[in-house]
Amino acid sequence: MTVTSGELRVVGGRYQLHRCLHAEGDSELYVARDSQLDRPVLVRVFRVSLPDEHELRARVGRRARDIARAVHPEVAPHVPFDEQFRAEAAKAAELRHPNIAPVIDWGVLSDGDDEVTGCFVASEYVAGRTLSELTSRGEALAPEPAAEIAVDLAAALEAAHEAGIVHGGLNPGVVYETPEGLHKVTGFGPWPVTSRTPERAAYIAPEQVRAFIRRGSSAARGEADEQSDLFALGAVLYRLLTGKPPFVTEDGHPDRPRRGMHDRLTWPSDLLEEASERAEEKGDNAGEVRPALPGAIEAVTMKLLARDPGRRYETAGEVRAELLRFLAGDEVVAETEMLETLGTTEWEGEEDRHAEVYGPSRSGLVLTFGVLAFVALAIPVLAFAHTLNPFAWLFGPGASSEVPEVLGLTQAQAVVELQEVDLDAEANFAFSNDVTRGQVIGQQPAAGEVIAHDTTVVITVSRGPSIVTMPDVIGLPEAEAMTRLEDSGLVTQVLRVPDADVAAGRVIEIDPPAGSQVRGDTLVSLTISTGPPDRPVPDVVGGAFEQALLEIGQAQFQLGQVLPVPNALSPEGMVIAVSPEVGSLAAPDTSIDFLVSAGPPSTRMPWVSGLTEKEALKELAAAGLEVEIVQADGYQADRGRVNQQEPSAGSDIEPGDAVTITVGAP
Repeated sequence: MTVTSGELRVVGGRYQLHRCLHAEGDSELYVARDSQLDRPVLVRVFRVSLPDEHELRARVGRRARDIARAVHPEVAPHVPFDEQFRAEAAKAAELRHPNIAPVIDWGVLSDGDDEVTGCFVASEYVAGRTLSELTSRGEALAPEPAAEIAVDLAAALEAAHEAGIVHGGLNPGVVYETPEGLHKVTGFGPWPVTSRTPERAAYIAPEQVRAFIRRGSSAARGEADEQSDLFALGAVLYRLLTGKPPFVTEDGHPDRPRRGMHDRLTWPSDLLEEASERAEEKGDNAGEVRPALPGAIEAVTMKLLARDPGRRYETAGEVRAELLRFLAGDEVVAETEMLETLGTTEWEGEEDRHAEVYGPSRSGLVLTFGVLAFVALAIPVLAFAHTLNPFAWLFGPGASSEVPEVLGLTQAQAVVELQEVDLDAEANFAFSNDVTRGQVIGQQPAAGEVIAHDTTVVITVSRGPSIVTMPDVIGLPEAEAMTRLEDSGLVTQVLRVPDADVAAGRVIEIDPPAGSQVRGDTLVSLTISTGPPDRPVPDVVGGAFEQALLEIGQAQFQLGQVLPVPNALSPEGMVIAVSPEVGSLAAPDTSIDFLVSAGPPSTRMPWVSGLTEKEALKELAAAGLEVEIVQADGYQADRGRVNQQEPSAGSDIEPGDAVTITVGAP
């Protein structure tokens, strides 16, 4: 429900609507504050209004009524509005990409009778300006900045399409440029097609309009798909390059409908009627509107705007790759295709098959080829003249200039600096993770060199950080993973944590995750396993050695050295001590050394033969032996002396053993 808190409207129980950025048809876009997290968000509120069928019939007729039904989901009775809305919103909320403003919340609005009156979608707040604001005065951008913006939009569409999500409403009003130069697309998700402005018609693909007319209300979502998104991308790029949409009205105004229609239309049927008119027109080629436009970027734009979806690029990824080739100065596939088309006989005769495509500009290409031919002839002539009189460039006042320092300036500032000293400028573009987009990062010739007037100084302008696809390095050794990340131009920080399942030295996790697209200056966190975590040494002291072996094996330790020692107090086989000590932490597979009792210490039978009985008893008592005395009579025994001992002298004995001595009778 929508409630009022003081002067502020609150939707979803937490979003306070502060400032309306713009209203369009049945939707309004607000800057709002999330009262729970205390942060700004963008909230688009949609009102559900079902046009009266009789009024539609009276205003625009049966055909236009069917068109209106096709783009107005609320008119189609087959799918419950709230169920479809929730399903699409949940899917869109999973999108995460640097060029997409993510959906963070959504909800259905109802009145007191639980009747659906609208819905809202909350997304990330994007500081900056829209492309509509950027092109509001009809000014065109330079080809390179326009292509860079289109690269960001293609990257956003590529990520969405791979996730199975179609935008369905891409236009300059839903693209924001941040102060850092990043472009973010809003509007992914359950955004009902309720835009009623004529300008919206310029971004609707011809096959959508044809589907509206052919199928009527059964095409409830307007047949929006990946190809219609690519058409809209081409229309946005066309506007950036020429300053106007790819269609103009009879009075030359890009946003005003024909036939005396009001400046702001009131019904979706009017919008689709305008779109259907434009779908039957053949718009001007970008090169006809702007003759100096490079043929490569014109070819990419017009291929995107092909009437037949089969003649467009297959994926947004292909578009992005083409634009990057253009920015790098490499050959563009679309331009080659266009030149091959011009070389065929299809252009001769009656109506060529490219009537279905917003075909290439023949006049623009002929002009381009003419200029190139002239330059090709002029260069050797000038070079020859220079060899005849090499000093001609230096004669006359101001015939040479010192190249100024333009590093760190913006492209526009650098061009002005060079023009002030009668030098021309040619711009190349390169990614830079260190220099802000639009600033000069290189120049040739270098500052301070003296060169002839009208010489071209080549400046290299930063395109800002590149957009990099995160490589999949999970499970790789640390060195190999670092190499792959560095090859992608990414900066990494390494975290080391134990892991029982991943071998030491291998990658456990990477953030941002593999496959995501990030800016080239993104700091990547690489988590490396140090192996299984340390564990305490089990308490095996005082137990039997055999049991101790079982316990250290279960704790994943290895048997180290075993040292048996005599011990009068411990039975043989008892564990006396271990190293590392009991309870200390040690890594798995650490060797544990044992000190094991060998029992009481052993001794040798002393030599007591020949000693007196008293002397023998003293020696044997000192050895801890039990003595049994046997008396011997006769000539064999020395009276009072030991003449025999058992065991014999030197035999191994232990304390407590019993020994026998034979003593002569007195």
